[in-house]
Order: sequence, then structure tokens, then C-alpha cells
Amino acid sequence: GAVASGMALHFSGGCSRLLVSVDLNLTNAEFVQFYFMYGCLITPHSRNQGVLLEYSVNGGIHWFLLMEIFYDQYSKPGFVNILLPASAKTVGTRFRWWQPKHDGLDQNDWAIDNVLISGSADQSTVMLDTFSSAPLPQHERTPADSGPTGRIAFEVFGEDKTTVNEHWLFHDDCSIERFCDSPDGVMICGSHDGREVYTVTHDLTPAEGWIMQFKIAVGCRSSEKNVQNQVHLQYSTDFGVSWTYLSAPVFASRTKMLWSVSQPSVFFPSKGWKRVTYTLPDSLFGNPVRFRFYQKYSDMQWAIDNFYIGPGCLDSCNGHGDCLREQCICDPGYSGPNCYLSHNLKTFLKERFDTEEIRSDFWLSIDGGKACTDCGVLAEDMALYFGASAVRQTITQDLDLRGAKFVQYWARIGSENMTSCRKPVCRKEGVLL
Repeated sequence: GAVASGMALHFSGGCSRLLVSVDLNLTNAEFVQFYFMYGCLITPHSRNQGVLLEYSVNGGIHWFLLMEIFYDQYSKPGFVNILLPASAKTVGTRFRWWQPKHDGLDQNDWAIDNVLISGSADQSTVMLDTFSSAPLPQHERTPADSGPTGRIAFEVFGEDKTTVNEHWLFHDDCSIERFCDSPDGVMICGSHDGREVYTVTHDLTPAEGWIMQFKIAVGCRSSEKNVQNQVHLQYSTDFGVSWTYLSAPVFASRTKMLWSVSQPSVFFPSKGWKRVTYTLPDSLFGNPVRFRFYQKYSDMQWAIDNFYIGPGCLDSCNGHGDCLREQCICDPGYSGPNCYLSHNLKTFLKERFDTEEIRSDFWLSIDGGKACTDCGVLAEDMALYFGASAVRQTITQDLDLRGAKFVQYWARIGSENMTSCRKPVCRKEGVLL
């Protein structure tokens, strides 16, 4: 089975079980990392059957113990992170994983995966991956968050890429393919057997004013929003030992005044591509950090496109363009260095939800909601009802409100006389406009 993801190196032979690296220049290295598991077939039963991790700085003449992987641990796949001692940070260091004793063929076996011997980034490195043969996009492009693709169009196409490039540290269950009507390749990840799936960047050192921007499509055209299918965006500042959401769910209050509120960096199945932009927090500036997209239970594929980490653009392209190397690639109807509006917008919005079909010229997105009478009648006939187990939100299209004065609507949260519409029990279950 999978130890980290995909295939792993499995040791179950009847003779010696030994894994030795080549000699490495580790003058700038800081750690050894890998995933490990005992007992894919039959687990060890004594300390003598444990695996030793050792290093040598003289071509294998002398070996020094770095870690004993105890026989009664790692019965399930586990992540191992070891900081290198100063004596190992030299030119010509090799490592070996060695099981001195076992009971024979297919007995006391073990497996290892995703071995990484490295260090932190020594400079601020911008990361840009369009998953295409063309390195930079031109301005003629398809819509970013609607239409068939949400992809940047390129002036010159080389041969399609088929493998994920060196920007990504681990990507076992990912490949470059077309997905969700994309005109060329995107990084598509996921499987259909319920395994964990993730893709991880190398360690980067962000600077002040840096952003992360990308497009994501989870389960293209899927209306299901099961919690198990969600994709998490997280970062690590300790070389992958622990992970934190890039945008954590926050709802704190001081007396009755709202302190702060944010949505977590979690993405549910949707019907198309979505552009996402994050300003990197100040705590990451000047420190090595790696990022990952993670799906705990994968039975639905998802894809990433136009991934960028680097300096932000003027006015963040006003939310209507891709920021790539401090240059805005604007959506149709927007232009200029900061993607200012170059077409007319609706000056009002009036919606009665009198049909089950949602008007795309009014609403940019509706998640977890539908037009129905499941919560009774609010004003008349149907209403937009939100009762899904995942995210619940609706977003309007951009409007020209220079002459507007008010927002009006009917609303209900729960109901005392309807069992299907329970009332909220705490402030966190309220709705924000």
C-alpha cells in the first residue's frame, strides 16, 4: 500500500536489507526527512529487528548512529524529521538505513517513501508554474472565473508537458493533463481509492509584499460538496513537521464588536475554475516555508493552474486579473496596469428566486444553496435556501453602485416550528453580509 503516496521502497527480502545513499555535499543541509512504516506483511517483535539510520563521512569506513527507528513504532505510515548534527554537514556524507536482524523472507518487513535530505532556501525565490510549455502568458485570454476554462492563453505553444516540474518537492499522485475544459495541461491530482493525496512545494523564503495566487478546480462540474473531498492549502515553517492553514478560520469578538473574520483556505468541489489570491502573512517573511495542497480522502480529482508566489501587483489587479511576476494579466473587460474597468456594469440587482435556475448575470457563485421552499415561504414562493454540510455562501457579480442607496432582502435563520430548519445556537452560526 501507500506509505506517503503512490509507490514506496519495500524491504522484505530473506537476506540483507540495506539502503545506502550516494555521497552528498551537505554543507548547507539541515535535515533528513522520510515516511516510514513497519509490518506491511508481519511486524517486528523485538528491538533487534528495528531499523537503524546511520551516516558516514569517510566512504562507509565508519558509521555513526543518527536514529534508531524503534520496532514497536510506525505500525502505520509516519513522518520522520531529523535535524543533522554539525559533523554530518560536510562534503562526502552518505546515509544508510539498515535492519541488522529479521526472521526471514516476508518477515518483519518495512517500507520507506519520500526521502528528502536538504536544507532551507538560501534566497527569496519567486515560484511561477503555468504548467505549460510557454513560460509567460500574453494578454489575450479567456475569462478567469467563468466560461469554459479560466485559463491564460499563450502566444506560442511547444510540446505539451506531461510531468510536474522541479518546482514541486513531492507530487506522486499528480500529472500534467487537461482538466475541466482546459485548452492545455494543468496539474491534476487525486485518485479514486480514498488515499491521501498531496503536492508540496520546495522551501521558499518570502519577502514583504509577496502573494500567492492560483486557479483551482475541485471535481469539475460536481455539485457534491462532501467534507471528505475538500482540498486544504497549508504551510509549514519547520520543514513539514507541522502544518498550518494559510488562511485560518477566525471569528473573534471583543464585547459585541466584530474583531476579525476569515474563511479557511479549504476548497470544496465546484462546477468550474476559481481564482484565489492570498497575501502572505508577515510571520513568513525572511523564513523558509513550504506550501502544500492536501486531500485527506481522495475519490475526486482536482487541479491547479497558474500557480504563483512572489511580489504582488499594483492594487492586486483589482481582483480582475492574474498577477504573474508583478504584471497583471487582465480578464476580458478590464485593462491597464491594474485591470481597471473598461465596460459597463449593472447598476442594480433585483432577484426574486422564482425559478430553480440561478441567473449567472446576477450571481458570481452560490455554494451550498438552492432556490426552493425547504425552509418555508419568506416573502413569496421560493427563496434561496442554504442547508449544505459544507460552505454556505453566495456572491454577487460586480455592480456599479455609484447611484445606489440601499440593500434590502428577506431572511430567516432556522425556524421554531420547522424541524428541517433548526435555529442557530451561538454567534458563530450567524450570517455575515
